Amino acid sequence: MITMGRFFQNLKQKTIAGSNGPTSTQLQTTGQTIFIDKSNKNELEELILVQKAHYFQTQNGAGLSHPGLSEITTTSIIGIEDYLPIISPVGQEIFKPLAFTVTNSSGSTATWKFGLMDASNNVLDLVAPQSLANGATTINLEIDSYLLDSSMYLVVYSNQDVDVSLATLKLSLR
Repeated sequence: MITMGRFFQNLKQKTIAGSNGPTSTQLQTTGQTIFIDKSNKNELEELILVQKAHYFQTQNGAGLSHPGLSEITTTSIIGIEDYLPIISPVGQEIFKPLAFTVTNSSGSTATWKFGLMDASNNVLDLVAPQSLANGATTINLEIDSYLLDSSMYLVVYSNQDVDVSLATLKLSLR
């Protein structure tokens, strides 16, 4: 008795991640009631292939970073008194921010703050406005509880030109 085969045919047409990816229910249903015998050996091997691809895509779902893909990104924020993204994940990229710095070299005191912005441009301020003297740098280490993706990303507001550096771990590939 094999129940997997009829569902696996549908999964073959899907990608591992993204809007065309299989649902959690489809993945669970695909793996139910399979007997290991010669007649369904090929289907079992195909299911293992899907599971391995998922493992490599998400690092076993454990949120482990992809070695060699973590980085520090520096973005210049022009003091136009608007929220601007520090990093904009694309597709299925997921970043975990570790820390960021704001450096003011505008020639006068800058007022800055940072927040999270969603795909609809709604902003949730994470800190109250901060003053930063010319030539000064501030470090923020309290942002590692957030995950950034293409629909939720970190933004900075400043009334002066500042440079923002963001250290991130990449948890998922595009």
